[in-house]
Amino acid sequence: MQPSNGTTVIGAGSLGLFASLWLARRGERVTVLDKGTPMREASGVNAGSLGVQNKLLPLVPWTVAALEHWATAQDLVGADVGFSRTGGLRIATDEREVALLRTGFQAQSDAGIKLEWFEGDEVRARAPYLSPDVRAASYCASDCVADPLRLAPALLRTVQDLGVTIKPSSEVQSIERCGESFLVRTGDEEVVSRRLLVAAGAWSQPLCARLGLHMPVALDVNMVSVTEPRQRAMTEVVTHVRGILTLKQVANGTFLIGGGWQGVGDLKSGHKDVAYESSLHNIRLATRIVPELKSAMLVRQWAGFEGVSPDSLPYAGRIPGAENAYVLACARGGWTLAPELGRAMAGLMLDGRTDVSLDRFRPERYANG
Repeated sequence: MQPSNGTTVIGAGSLGLFASLWLARRGERVTVLDKGTPMREASGVNAGSLGVQNKLLPLVPWTVAALEHWATAQDLVGADVGFSRTGGLRIATDEREVALLRTGFQAQSDAGIKLEWFEGDEVRARAPYLSPDVRAASYCASDCVADPLRLAPALLRTVQDLGVTIKPSSEVQSIERCGESFLVRTGDEEVVSRRLLVAAGAWSQPLCARLGLHMPVALDVNMVSVTEPRQRAMTEVVTHVRGILTLKQVANGTFLIGGGWQGVGDLKSGHKDVAYESSLHNIRLATRIVPELKSAMLVRQWAGFEGVSPDSLPYAGRIPGAENAYVLACARGGWTLAPELGRAMAGLMLDGRTDVSLDRFRPERYANG
């Protein structure tokens, strides 16, 4: 078989599609395969937070860079994706949480993030909608929001306008190396390309195993709850220092409640659903933090799969021993990071290097662990 040009991307979530966008803008021929519907899982069912404060320290510079892309999304994807610089409050409700919040506040401040600290009555003066249970809060003007439901069609349309071929309902059956090319077989067709990028989120582990890379991936089943529209009560994004709450009120007045409480589901069957007890705890915490929510009606809930590495950092880089094969997956907060991680991955694939090091995210970092 003669070497083929172009790239096959497995996975049509935000990481795979943003990588495809940057590749296509460089003139690369790209085919994207997705086992289901593009932008349906973690990229499409998250609550839209674009936070700096809720990111692990190694991801903060990547988040800051990604937010520059989000701020110019109108130009990048040709549509309004609901981006807004709302600012964000990260809260603590007891002494232990306050100490944890101070530690994070100092670490991010040392990393160059501009933050403000509020404690006691200062919290209510800054955000009257927060209950007296909130003992302390840090504020970051860089925390933002966007709308996953607006991004999905805009991003898909943009990459297709750039010549990217999207193939939904194309589950990969096999990956073979044929000379200098990759042959990827789905149920009813074969795709040949010079380069391969695995960006399949929670499904990335078995795909990479076919290429000789064994990387641990845990499954999260994230949930989001949405209330009826209410009179405007809050403007900032609110997150909890222990990662157990994200809360925002969007332009139409509805509140979006999320924050790490787990639903139920498994990858083999593809079934996923909201877990009643976990959802109840999530909503109780939200109403404890913002009492205005106590009288709001819940109108819908949903759940989606997310793959997570043991250290919650992305797998991003070359797959060892498989020339021209790469992985970009399992980033906690990957929806936020996708524009910048996708840009870096495109550079690595086409130029053999990146302007910002991906070494911390080496996909083989657990190979001997």
